[in-house]
Amino acid sequence: MATIDTYTSIDVNRVTAFPLTNAGLFDLAGPQAALYEGVEFQGPVGFDVSFGAPRQIPVVAQGQVQATFILPSIEARTGLLRCAYDSLALSAMLGGTIVDTIGTAKAVAEDTDKSGQETLVALFLQQLQAKDQDGALIWRSDIIPRATIVPSPTSYTADVMIKEYQIGMSRSSKRMWGETYTLATHGCTEATKDIGLSAYQMNIGVWVGNNVVTAFTLPAGKPANLQASAKVWDYATGAARAGVWNNGGVLSTQFTPTVKPGTNEVLVCVYEIG
Repeated sequence: MATIDTYTSIDVNRVTAFPLTNAGLFDLAGPQAALYEGVEFQGPVGFDVSFGAPRQIPVVAQGQVQATFILPSIEARTGLLRCAYDSLALSAMLGGTIVDTIGTAKAVAEDTDKSGQETLVALFLQQLQAKDQDGALIWRSDIIPRATIVPSPTSYTADVMIKEYQIGMSRSSKRMWGETYTLATHGCTEATKDIGLSAYQMNIGVWVGNNVVTAFTLPAGKPANLQASAKVWDYATGAARAGVWNNGGVLSTQFTPTVKPGTNEVLVCVYEIG
């Protein structure tokens, strides 16, 4: 078992966005019995994040610094995502617009009157490779529960196109799956993002009930490694949801909640892929 603590990592493997309503709820309608994994950014090549530098305030007396205070930054929490590919559907989702048809062609508007009203999303990012201090392979993931993203226009040049996305982040009192930050469990009551380390690749997705569906499935080729490495959350309460995994909890592909989810009741599955 890899040591899950000290690590180093490189490159980007996957970035996905989950659309949210203005109230911060998943913008999905039931039923969603197959795991919804968000909308993926194609060909991510880099992600830079900045919470702003802490303020350093010196106490000056008698011609010298007597003490120095360090206080939180008052700069914006921002990110910059760079991708090798553009996507009309993704730009439309982020900007709250629509991809329309012109004959057999597709088009989406840029720099519209919807600017400033971009869709709220949750972000899930993974690095391509990570290793612990002993050289064992692990996975590093970042989970951002509240973000707005503005796609930047691309230029015509002799260089390979790079699509940039400007990201604004806000602190949240809840994790992406609805769990509330508490002093007892997390040591804080608000956070901008979580860093997750796992021995196997982590995956996050959403199921939506309709008071009829009783069993919910994981994507083909992405079973849960072990029952112990998979957890299903009730998004409304932020508590774990009881249920049974098939295959004895080893390489499981289906979850049956003990209590059938009601109409538009959201379950969030966080698990390691087997």
